[in-house]
Amino acid sequence: MSNFDIFVKAIDNFGDISIAYRLAEGLSTKSNPARLFIKKDAVFDEFHNLQPDHLFIWVDINQIERDVVPAKNIISIFDTLIPDHYLANIKEKTNLYIYEYLSAESWIDDFHYKPSFSTNPNCNKKYFYPGFSEASGGLLLDKNFNDSKPFSLVQRITSEKKQNKKLMCSFFYYPHTNLQKLMMNFMVLKKSYSAFVLEGITQLSRKECESMNINPFKMVSMNQYDQLLLACDINFVRGEDSLCRAIFAKKPFIWQPYSQKNNLHLDKLNAFINFFYAEADKSVVDVVRSANIEWSAGCISSTQLRNYLNLLDYLTEYHFKKSSSIMLKKTVFENLKESCRK
Repeated sequence: MSNFDIFVKAIDNFGDISIAYRLAEGLSTKSNPARLFIKKDAVFDEFHNLQPDHLFIWVDINQIERDVVPAKNIISIFDTLIPDHYLANIKEKTNLYIYEYLSAESWIDDFHYKPSFSTNPNCNKKYFYPGFSEASGGLLLDKNFNDSKPFSLVQRITSEKKQNKKLMCSFFYYPHTNLQKLMMNFMVLKKSYSAFVLEGITQLSRKECESMNINPFKMVSMNQYDQLLLACDINFVRGEDSLCRAIFAKKPFIWQPYSQKNNLHLDKLNAFINFFYAEADKSVVDVVRSANIEWSAGCISSTQLRNYLNLLDYLTEYHFKKSSSIMLKKTVFENLKESCRK
């Protein structure tokens, strides 16, 4: 019987799948793999086919057998609805974790591990909040991070950096972003750069990309994306999973949180900036905050871009130190395993 069963269904982007994959792999061993119950569709297939071999077992969430034996520890990612017949098969004391969204907001510390009602008396149901404080669940830092040989795109970036002084930038952003305008602002500042953007989200023609030194690349594996972030000088990232990977790369990054009604995503963005740049001078924090807020809205003005790039040497050193300290904290995997033993 598996020690961990993980459920995820409401997938609308690759970030959700990445979180599920990282959880399943990080909680697996060769002798006791986790089971990942996931919605099998075109999005899953495209993502799954790019990944290398893994330890966990995946099962289509819509085809769970009636007599399945539940694991001792269950994780529902973003409160995924677990099938009734699976829950009915829980006959002994079992931990059921509701794995929530990542945030640096202080209120999550009060809700982490807070119990939740379950109709099955055998379920010890509670919330699990990944986060940045010691009182939260930590981050999804896997034990094999940065344990891969550089692939062709990274080799190209590394070679190009040796030959000239171009600023290497990776981009992963939401559809409302105006990349073309941002590239024009780089040109206005006479800043030499190379931009590396996931193919399919640029919304620009090949000719336009060439004229602005934008290099679209095909979707890569999770490990290869980590390598890309490590190779670049600035990483423009979106959502939860790529934010964490940008932190682990120890390079300057600018973040787009997922847009929410009433601008609630800005609360999340400001809380993160307050946490991550707590040791930086106020003048630096003001520049970083402005750049991140503008990027969240879809573009960074030439003025704010200039202000940010003027701090790049400082930010490169700061990010390395801050990220290094964050990576010393207990991870999601360590905290989950500790909780399961209690």
